[in-house]
Amino acid sequence: MHHVMTNAVIDIVSADKATHRSYWMTVNGGPAMYSFRIAAQGRYEDELVKRDGQWLIYRRKIL
Repeated sequence: MHHVMTNAVIDIVSADKATHRSYWMTVNGGPAMYSFRIAAQGRYEDELVKRDGQWLIYRRKIL
């Protein structure tokens, strides 16, 4: 199984806050099976914060 994220958009709100939006899907299968199947899909809407120089996910909505 693979977790795939696409079309990521990050908007910087301030020096220590940002938002992130992307689409996600989980995919089953692979080269050995020569077929892939999307098991689930949706969107992420995240609030990000910067703490000690690192960006972290503060809150995540899975839609």
